[in-house]
Amino acid sequence: MLDKFTHLFRFQAIVEEGSMHSAAARLNLTQPALSRSIAILEESFGRQLLERHARGVRPTPFGERVLNNTLRLNRYLEISERELNADAEQRQVSLRLGLGPTWRSGLLTPVFEEMRKLHPEMLIEITPLLENRVIADLNEGKLDAVFGGTRIDRRQQPQLLSHDFITINIHITARENHPIFECLKKEGPRAERYILDYPWIIYSELALYADDSDRSISKRFGREPDVWMKSSDLMTVLTTLQHSDTLCVLSDLAISSTANPRLVPVPIDLRRKHIPLGLIHRRELSDWPLMINFVELCRKYLENTDASTSLL
Repeated sequence: MLDKFTHLFRFQAIVEEGSMHSAAARLNLTQPALSRSIAILEESFGRQLLERHARGVRPTPFGERVLNNTLRLNRYLEISERELNADAEQRQVSLRLGLGPTWRSGLLTPVFEEMRKLHPEMLIEITPLLENRVIADLNEGKLDAVFGGTRIDRRQQPQLLSHDFITINIHITARENHPIFECLKKEGPRAERYILDYPWIIYSELALYADDSDRSISKRFGREPDVWMKSSDLMTVLTTLQHSDTLCVLSDLAISSTANPRLVPVPIDLRRKHIPLGLIHRRELSDWPLMINFVELCRKYLENTDASTSLL
């Protein structure tokens, strides 16, 4: 088994370097030694792992699957090594988190602070959550856990485990003194026809917002909104909404901390969405003390009545 690990890690180096020559130099091995490792793996799996091209080698589709599992194995061994080492208390270990835009705004700060007290040797690494890379980054060990609205199919991703903590709502959003509110107050439901008289922003970092803006609005009001800005940066969207007559589809979680002026929901029905949010991590990390503590602290904080009220 240990020999197979060695061959897998050599295979990983070959793919990352893109050629046998470069991988041999990186590992301080001969090219024949690397070729033997690939031959042993291919014989074991009964499938070809690499194919040649003009500039070197690249993984076959099956080779990509082997690489993904090798990367995840690398991360798990890194975590296990720290847990088993005698000097573990003196060695820093990282918790790699992918966070959506709202979560990156500081909502989890109390949880991070409690984690620091429990695990002073821990390094929290936070990166933006990329929707089209979530599953791959988890599977490859680039991320240990992600926070957001990403859903997983347990049949297709049995290696992943999800924890739902809270539910958010998606709705049309405007600044609290926006003229649409006065119009709704005077004309009631008839004022809905004026909703498309205002310019719109499409928040595009997460698909659930963009889809609702582009499709639900046109379906609800019979024509597309006058979109004058599309932005993947949440802060830009929030600031623009606060200082203009624009409208946007956002979640209550995204606008919860805005002030002067506040951003508030416009009371117009727009195929209101209820989206559960929570944490997803690889199943093999379920027994990792850091992950156990992190999940429980998140659950305690986010499911607490006072905390939920402040968030939503």
